[in-house]
Amino acid sequence: MKKLAVGLLLATSSIFAVELGKNFEFKDGEHAYEKVCAYCHTLKTAPQTIYTKMDDQAGIQARAEGIMYTVRHGSSAMPAFRKSEISDAVLKDLATKLADGTITFTEK
Repeated sequence: MKKLAVGLLLATSSIFAVELGKNFEFKDGEHAYEKVCAYCHTLKTAPQTIYTKMDDQAGIQARAEGIMYTVRHGSSAMPAFRKSEISDAVLKDLATKLADGTITFTEK
């Protein structure tokens, strides 16, 4: 398990290094998901609760805050992403769109 976590960390860091090495900036949350998140988070790997469609604004907000916290602080095999890797504005857009079901998971 430890080797898997290290491997995922290196793979994710490599993805950002390639993108950021080009002075890369995400256009919005969907762009960030497509370029980075979708490599690991697909229909088969994402937590099932993320697919529960929510119309409740308070629920969407709470889910978005949880996603933002996880992205900034990491969780298990998922590394933390710094502000230099994804801006607060793009992260908020990403988390909100994931939370309300706007972004759908695709296979890479």
